Amino acid sequence: IIYVDSKNFRIDLGIPLHTDTGKELIEIPDQDYNKRVKIDDKVHVVTPVSLSLNGIVAFPNNMDASSMKQFSQQLNKSLKKEWSFQPVFPVMFSREEMTVYAWFSQPPVDFSSVAGIATVASVINGFAERDPLVHINQNDLFVQWSGRNNHVYCTGRPEYVFSGTYYADV
Repeated sequence: IIYVDSKNFRIDLGIPLHTDTGKELIEIPDQDYNKRVKIDDKVHVVTPVSLSLNGIVAFPNNMDASSMKQFSQQLNKSLKKEWSFQPVFPVMFSREEMTVYAWFSQPPVDFSSVAGIATVASVINGFAERDPLVHINQNDLFVQWSGRNNHVYCTGRPEYVFSGTYYADV
């Protein structure tokens, strides 16, 4: 964690990898990193991206939250045999702003990695710039996929988690 100031933190999420191959993802025009998945006799295009967790990104066309959740469950059933992953659904407002939906089957929830995964997939598919504002789970995160070192960074507000007292015998 890199602290920016008392009101913001910045996390280096690392270098994005292709979930299937483990190779580094790099923004290259006309490079197809996508995977085709057949569900109910229909082929869906998804983008596998790995940061601290494995994600598979689907860009919903006119889907509401309920339909995205149902599709997430169908993806899980369809691909669970191959590898473990988190379905992620970015909804683009513009090339600089998106809302991301994801349903987690078990905690802990790493919203910064989910936001990073959505950003990388959106960039390599031509939907977003490399530094969008991401709305996820009532939080606003600024995500940057650096062109210099290929790392993904996430900046946002810290939240109070716990307090405690530690007594040490000296």
